[in-house]
Parts: sequence; C-alpha cells; structure tokens
Amino acid sequence: MGRPHPALIELAAGRRLPAAEWDTLLPSAIEHHMTGLLWSRVQSGEVPCPQPWKDELAGRDVVVRAHHRRLWNAAAAIAAPLHDIGVDWCLVKGVPVEARWYARTGERPCRDLDIFIAPQDVALVEDVVAVLDPARARRSSVTEPLQRGVVQSVDLVFEGVAVDLHADLLRLGPPSPHPGALWEHVVGFEGGEAGAGLRVPDAELSLVHLLVHLNRDSFCWLLGFADVARILEDETLDWHALETLVRDEGVEAPVYEGLAVVAETLGLPAPHAQVPGWRSALWRVVWRPSVRLGGDLGWASGRHRAHWLPVVC
Repeated sequence: MGRPHPALIELAAGRRLPAAEWDTLLPSAIEHHMTGLLWSRVQSGEVPCPQPWKDELAGRDVVVRAHHRRLWNAAAAIAAPLHDIGVDWCLVKGVPVEARWYARTGERPCRDLDIFIAPQDVALVEDVVAVLDPARARRSSVTEPLQRGVVQSVDLVFEGVAVDLHADLLRLGPPSPHPGALWEHVVGFEGGEAGAGLRVPDAELSLVHLLVHLNRDSFCWLLGFADVARILEDETLDWHALETLVRDEGVEAPVYEGLAVVAETLGLPAPHAQVPGWRSALWRVVWRPSVRLGGDLGWASGRHRAHWLPVVC
C-alpha cells in the first residue's frame, strides 16, 4: 500500500474524518496501525461504514484490547521481582502512551512492553534478565553489549509477553553523556490497567523519546505521528526543560527536524528550533519527504537509514 490514505492524515491530527472509499481506507489504516482510532470514529457515528468493514474493525479491536490487558498484567507482575533485586525501572512507549494520551484502550495498537532501567542500576542488568527471562539469561550475556552501546535494547519474554529492556533510552550512538539526567524525568503513574505504583517518563521525555523512535522507524508509519500530535494537543509542555534535555543528550537534529516533519505533515502548530550546521542538512537529505510514510514497504527498503542517526547527533 505505501503512503497513508489522505483521510488518515486528518485522523492522526485529531480532526474530523472525511468521507472515503472503504476499500482503500481500511487496508491503509491496517498498514499504518490506525484501525483503533478509525474504529472509535465509526463507533461514534461520525462516518458511515459498511457492515463488513465494521465487523473487521470490531474484530481487530477485540484482539488488540485483549492483548493490551495481557501487557498491563505483565507490567504489574514485573514490579515484584524487580523490586526484590533492588532495581528501579519505568514503562515507556506502548500502553502507557495509550493510557495517557488516547481516549480508550485499543486505539493505539501495541506489540510489547518497553521498560527502562534506571541508569544507576545498569550493572544489575544481568540480574534483571535472570529474573524476567531465565532462558534468555542462560543463552548469552547482555550487560557488556548494552553498556558499550553495541545493542540498543535486549528482547526478553516474560510470562509469554515480549519485553524490550532498555538501559539508555535515547542512545543513538555513544552512551548518554548524562545518564542520570534522564531519570530525573521519570514520574509516577496511576492510570492504565495495572493499578498504582508504576512509573513513566514525563511528557517532555515521552515526546523526545517518541520522536527519536520515529527516526529509528524512518517515519514509515502514521501512528507515530499521531502519538506526537496527541501530546502536543493535551500537554502544556515545559519547552525550556525539553530543550535542555535535547541539547544535553545531543539529539537536536533528530528531535527538532522530526517535530517539524510531524507538524508539517499533519498541519499542526509546533515550535521548531533551527539547528544550524551540517547535521540538520544531512538529516533532511537522509529523511527527505519521498522516503517518509512508506508503510511496510518503506520500512523494508529504508530501515538502513537508522544507521545515519549516530552521524547526525
């Protein structure tokens, strides 16, 4: 399919959904992970939808909501073993983003759990793997590759749920120069379906992280644009704190250029800090308009672009 149906741009931006041909709209929504948002609009009666497509959207929504319940249950279950070994952690991306900035469970399809280990506890990563995924711990060591920046995350399986373990949330190349600074942006979270006691990045770090993730995904899928749009709409952001974070982490070009791309694509107002020099110029060449929002085919042909991220940072 490739680029998203034009009606989905309006949906991602939070505007009214225009009438569209469902035989092209629905496949595009599936590819760009927008079926949950689309089903919300259909349920509200905003747009007429033929019954076969209603059945398709409703069926997909049931599957997504059931999977998200499993993710929340796993998040709650992870808390005890990590507490027992004295590890601080928080949930990032995924289901907490849905719970904070979307209207209902199922609107933002999520595959797995992403957890971020506090910088002061990185030395305990082997223990984390051992308690969450003993089979993975027996196969190979993970501490050294994470600490050296050879890998961005470690894939685990906890009680049948896929878990991505992160030790440096914004790492695009060398280790973070200020690892403790990120943890200062972690806050308590009482929402979702896992009960009280979980923690998440604040709105500023969440926005930066989602923009970095859009870069890693080469801006292929529209759902990531919708994430950014909802934070911009719902939050009164501390832009000074965000600018300090971005500067200290050295991710100015991916974050500010990415924010400008989302705002331009969706027709949204957003501040854009100019990043002078060759890094932003190179960024605009690598992630030029013709390679964005290519969907699954775009990812298959352009995933190598993420290798340029350490260069532009």
